[in-house]
Amino acid sequence: MKKTLLAVLGIGMMFTACKKEDLNPVPTTPTPAPPALTLKQQLMAKPVSVIAWEARSATDTTVVIDFYDYFVEACSRDDRFYFKGGDSLRISEHTMVCPDSEPETYGQWRLNETTRQLTMDFMGEGISGTLSRQGDTAFVVAFPFDFFGEVFNCKMVYRQQ
Repeated sequence: MKKTLLAVLGIGMMFTACKKEDLNPVPTTPTPAPPALTLKQQLMAKPVSVIAWEARSATDTTVVIDFYDYFVEACSRDDRFYFKGGDSLRISEHTMVCPDSEPETYGQWRLNETTRQLTMDFMGEGISGTLSRQGDTAFVVAFPFDFFGEVFNCKMVYRQQ
């Protein structure tokens, strides 16, 4: 009886241990890549800081002036711009705080995704220009700037934090 039971169990185990190889496996559907973020979503993803501001005179484009060195105070160079939903803009002092400054400034921003026209208004000032991406972590805004009657073509570079 024991031999018969062992033989039946052995044969049963042999059939269950063998696996037939599937000659026509069913292909798996690859997971689709997430949709690419729009330019507006990219700008809103992380805060940015101004890292460069260059200007060329509209009449003499060979001369490049570093407006960043002239106009951006050292204490403002690490300020962070937060582009928020509802087109609200918040500018916060970071590690370096300017004397007699507000810790946060608020304003508005708008971006036309089709034309890439970005407009920012804050503290009674504003710029409006064309927004483009530069590499993986920076944005460039190209805009005209009237400085005491002379027009300059400017590029301001913002780096994401």
